[in-house]
Amino acid sequence: MKRLLLIAALGLTTTACATMNETPAQGAKGRSYTLDEGPADYDSLHRATELCKSRGGSLVPVKDADLTELSDYSCVIPKGK
Repeated sequence: MKRLLLIAALGLTTTACATMNETPAQGAKGRSYTLDEGPADYDSLHRATELCKSRGGSLVPVKDADLTELSDYSCVIPKGK
């Protein structure tokens, strides 16, 4: 019985983490999103910008961020796109 409860709890924890760490590729189209963690180097920003543009949005910096991490940027997609 304890083993079954442990497996169920682990499954719920894994599901919650997967939902919280939703990546842009997994997110709903037409919804703005903040980029995942990682260094904001030229290549990463270029890929993120192209993906954002393909979804009808534009990549913008988060207010008061130091812009060294990808999570310092958001893809803003206007409603209705």
